[in-house]
Amino acid sequence: MSEQTKFAPAERLDEQAILEENEMVASAAYVREMINAMPLVVGVLNRYRQFVYFNRSLLELLEIEGAREVLGMRPGEAVGCIHADEESGGCGTSESCRYCGAVCTVLESARTNSTVSGECRIATRQAAGGALDLSVSACPFEVGGRSFTLLAMNDISAQKRRRNLERIFFHDITNTAVVLNNVITLLGTCRDEAEMAEELANMQRVSGSLIEDIRAQKDLADAESGDLKVNPESIDSVALLVEAAELVSRHRVARDRLVVVEDGAEDFTFTGDRRLVRRILVNMLKNAVEAADEGDTVTAGAAVGPDTVRLHVSGPGFMPREVQLQVFNRSFSTRGEDRGLGTYSMKLLAERYLGGSVSFTTSQEEGTTFTLELPVEQ
Repeated sequence: MSEQTKFAPAERLDEQAILEENEMVASAAYVREMINAMPLVVGVLNRYRQFVYFNRSLLELLEIEGAREVLGMRPGEAVGCIHADEESGGCGTSESCRYCGAVCTVLESARTNSTVSGECRIATRQAAGGALDLSVSACPFEVGGRSFTLLAMNDISAQKRRRNLERIFFHDITNTAVVLNNVITLLGTCRDEAEMAEELANMQRVSGSLIEDIRAQKDLADAESGDLKVNPESIDSVALLVEAAELVSRHRVARDRLVVVEDGAEDFTFTGDRRLVRRILVNMLKNAVEAADEGDTVTAGAAVGPDTVRLHVSGPGFMPREVQLQVFNRSFSTRGEDRGLGTYSMKLLAERYLGGSVSFTTSQEEGTTFTLELPVEQ
């Protein structure tokens, strides 16, 4: 395997060779007519996974006019995948590419000499949190004795986004509503005022979680559509940590886990949208307690520098390498198909709306720490 790649072969043809292959494919009338007649985004890849021919739909997807600039590119390079330039070999050669449905589909089609279909989600550089959900199909064929791959792509971003939001939303709302119904049922069995007061407090707690779940999904939907409004205000770091820790401690995911604010958490004031910052912090805490075992402790802390503030959450859980490479992908989760928007939404809100960033460190010895870094003034 080449030093330029951590997955797919890195070798590629130069510009002159690409133009020759473009002319070869374009001269095959049946191929040209078939590709241009298709309503989907369709391109022809050479054996080095470079575009040598494509239809107008690809240019419309990329929102560019010049066909010449796409020739020789690989799919991830054309759409602006954030991993396409991580290695000098380009698209398909980074460690993250091991989990890309597009690359894997093309490679499997070439390996088996058959039509292979799949789906992929490509995080793009167009905007923080931006991404394309695509269904892809690869089919091998020959022109003039040379092997090519017909790659068809369909943008399913809107339907995937809607389906995932609805599925996760109903999952969370249903679970919380069931708990609320149980509390209401218990109210009818209370023997004295003390028991009734306790159950009423539980009802308030659960109904508060229900409202929080609804607002979280609304914020995420607005964030993805670009309709989310940012309202900067003064925020006290420790007060925010305490509020978020108490909120998550009362949530069902924190059962038998301890959520605390670090003794060394720095107390300072910064400017930001309190609702969105708290949303990110709560997602960090929920993610940590879900990865923790019974009896474990999850901690939240804060620190301030000359220009940035850092809010962090630490837990004992460790993320394997394959999880680390996909943790911010939309709908990726190790806890089932009804999960997966927590870490994605953290990055989306922080980078697109708050001018900050979300990162993590993880090890077997130290566990996992997620950090939200924001400018002191927004």
